[in-house]
Amino acid sequence: MPSPDVTRLNLCSLDSEAEAVVQDVIDTEFRGCTVLAIMHRLAHVRSYDEVVFMDAGAVVEIGETEELIAGHTKFAELYRSHVK
Repeated sequence: MPSPDVTRLNLCSLDSEAEAVVQDVIDTEFRGCTVLAIMHRLAHVRSYDEVVFMDAGAVVEIGETEELIAGHTKFAELYRSHVK
């Protein structure tokens, strides 16, 4: 069965253990696919190429994940405060 070209996942309601299991499946079964993941916890954000950071329903920043984390961005502030 062929994989879809784009997969959208809402990971917000999962606990951290279930989120880790789903992320493992994404990393192995959806390699080469476009995955749109909606998340509140940032533990797995580095698995993704790009981030669209939203606040109060508005897009605040868009960019490559590592560039946003390394820069002086609102996303970097949030990331550093939540991921140790």
